[in-house]
Amino acid sequence: MFLLVNGIFRETSFTNFVLLAEHCEEVFDQLSNYVRDGLILQSVELINGSHRAQLPIDIFDGKSFSGPMLALKEEVGRLLSEKAQRQNDEQQTIDWNYLLLAHYDRQINAISRLINRLEEAVQGTALCCDAALKQHLVAQYEHVLSHQTSELARFRASHEQVTDRLKRLEA
Repeated sequence: MFLLVNGIFRETSFTNFVLLAEHCEEVFDQLSNYVRDGLILQSVELINGSHRAQLPIDIFDGKSFSGPMLALKEEVGRLLSEKAQRQNDEQQTIDWNYLLLAHYDRQINAISRLINRLEEAVQGTALCCDAALKQHLVAQYEHVLSHQTSELARFRASHEQVTDRLKRLEA
């Protein structure tokens, strides 16, 4: 990359004066230093490969470009890093919610099977033992059945909440 500069320095006219550098802030600093030392710019053209651009001469006021450009690069880098971190955090949240859904599915299936077995066990007491023992077994089964039915409702509600959350996250 280089700059093609036209200007006047100490009553001498310079035409197509070339400033070379690897990075734009370096070449801008070079030109700005010349302006600080008294160069009066008439035109500045930036040439990079086959691309050419006329630059406004009033931006070269004798002040450094490298400090502000470095600060800008750092700020852009920080913002991009924060965005990447947020995207990573969002993806981790989505992944975690899918794991949570799978857990809730397993719990719902296991509790549903347990409830079915308990209901069969309650029905099976009709063929077993004496009335007092039968009454005691039915009460125990119904107590466990009631607790497991509440657990099933809790897991289904949690499953629905996670499903809704995933819809919002993936929208």
